Amino acid sequence: MTSSTSPSQLTVEIISDTTCPYCYIGYKRLLRAIALTNAQPLPVDFKLHFVPFQLDSNVPPYPGDDRRERLYAKFGQQNFERMESRIIDDGRKEGLNIQFQGRLSNTLNSHRVMSKAWEVKGEKAQMLVAEVLFKKYFEEAEDQADPEILADALERAGVMSKEVAKNFIASDELVEETQDIFLRARAKGITTVPTFIVNGKYTISSAQNVTMLANIFKALTTLPN
Repeated sequence: MTSSTSPSQLTVEIISDTTCPYCYIGYKRLLRAIALTNAQPLPVDFKLHFVPFQLDSNVPPYPGDDRRERLYAKFGQQNFERMESRIIDDGRKEGLNIQFQGRLSNTLNSHRVMSKAWEVKGEKAQMLVAEVLFKKYFEEAEDQADPEILADALERAGVMSKEVAKNFIASDELVEETQDIFLRARAKGITTVPTFIVNGKYTISSAQNVTMLANIFKALTTLPN
């Protein structure tokens, strides 16, 4: 039984890729589900942590490829345009103006930047960096791997100055560690993102709807530690 004076804590690992539209949509749904959960009499103390995942390691590094051409080649133009319509509609329901324009580059550096934000400043800084990169990529037709955008995100989050950030991005710091995390996720059988892992043991796959997520969170708070 949960104490009436001590809020439950749920740690949510957000396994995602920065060029995955449903990772952006799923993140927004997660935040709404957290707000819905915390509208209940006993709030829950949520701890969020983005964990790197790479959908396609074969995408070239920045400046990458034309986004639409790459997606057409991967899915076929007609199939992609059907997917695009559904994604845009689902995004709009979360207040997002998703578009598929601009460039598509390898996501390794954006994951390194998000990991660095977590390492230096913790949850809030990492969330701010994630939100900047998602918005730049999906709503402003920018490339999430652009070193200027990555450095600016780290500076905005108070992690480091833009100049220091550019040096970090150009280095090999956290490259091996991030690639290791990619491999470990695959080894665990994770192939779909977003995947949310709650308290290290409960897995929620795909961008579930807000009510379902809130109900899952509520149920988990009643379980013994």
